[in-house]
Amino acid sequence: MLDTGALLVLFSSLLWSVALIDIKVLGRTESTLTITAYVTVLLIPMTFLPAVLVWQTPGLDMWGWLIFIGVIGTLGQLVVTEALKIADITVLMPLDFLKLVWAAFLGIVFFAEIPDFLTWVGAAIVFSSSFYIAWREAKLRRAARVA
Repeated sequence: MLDTGALLVLFSSLLWSVALIDIKVLGRTESTLTITAYVTVLLIPMTFLPAVLVWQTPGLDMWGWLIFIGVIGTLGQLVVTEALKIADITVLMPLDFLKLVWAAFLGIVFFAEIPDFLTWVGAAIVFSSSFYIAWREAKLRRAARVA
């Protein structure tokens, strides 16, 4: 049986896929800045209640980090949105899986967490299947152009 953490990961994956599709559709008519503003306006009420439940006023030393996270997060959203507007999603998603590599690397460096064998097996499955899908889609596109 799946525990709460696994269910939350599945739910998060579902929401991420819906967000990517929404960004791709909105990218046909809206600017990158407008789409990023939509995301911000949507996330504020969604995150307000959970934040209030655990809120602790940040100290002065924390404000620099919060500003850094805000700037990097916004820049990241702008870059992902622009990439989804101009590129085919089947090309981008294999690159999206590089988050696994970065998460593992940062976990090792900052938290001394060594991924176990099944993590490596799962990562290999995800990488190989995503690159196979990207290769297959490119091959199908080339065949369609020739025909």
